[in-house]
Amino acid sequence: MNVSLPSANKTNEEERDSNHMTFIRGRRFTRHTCTSSSGTMAVQVNESDQIKQFKEFLGTYNRVTENCFMDCVKDFTGREVKPEESSCSESCLQKYLKMTQRISMRFQEYHIQQNEALAAKAGLLGSR
Repeated sequence: MNVSLPSANKTNEEERDSNHMTFIRGRRFTRHTCTSSSGTMAVQVNESDQIKQFKEFLGTYNRVTENCFMDCVKDFTGREVKPEESSCSESCLQKYLKMTQRISMRFQEYHIQQNEALAAKAGLLGSR
């Protein structure tokens, strides 16, 4: 899937419909064009939502970095990172990534089950 991002800024009065940037009531929206095997689709994303997501990412990154650093780095007498500190921090990050992936999968499974239960319930109520 290819994503094209805008590179130019416009004022609030200008509107560009084919070049990825749109202004609606003073708010800037970015249009991402996604190309997949089924075709091309455009999605508008509010710029403030993008900034919020990036801040959340940075917060998570900082917490993981701090936790792994505090758990793994113990000796500050030298300038070099010891091999055991390096391998500890790498395994700490890998563990976090695997845990995050597993939680995401379970969360997705839960929502699928909830949607199926709602659909079954709606089917039962609709047949009366």
